Amino acid sequence: MLNISVKKEELSYRVELDGEFDAKSVLKFDTAINDYELTKLKYDMEKVTFLSPSGLRKLMLIAKKQYSINRTKPRLIKPSENIKMVLLASGLLPFFQVISKPLQSKC
Repeated sequence: MLNISVKKEELSYRVELDGEFDAKSVLKFDTAINDYELTKLKYDMEKVTFLSPSGLRKLMLIAKKQYSINRTKPRLIKPSENIKMVLLASGLLPFFQVISKPLQSKC
């Protein structure tokens, strides 16, 4: 199960994810971020415990769409080493901006 909350920051929105990002949670994720401008979102992955192929595909689609909008990469905040390894092994890590330190609210 994936818990999702979206928090307003000064110039962006932080999408906090907690739990397993799998096939069951992709629709819930889509619903949670649907009303926000994609390029203003950053994804707090610190509490993501599992990333399934469906979750990975969703992240890939976000990266592709965001790049087509404004040539930027989605920001993933504090993903675990396991999540980074999944992104690396899948060849998708270069398509994201991975941030290991907490961000100031101006980001």
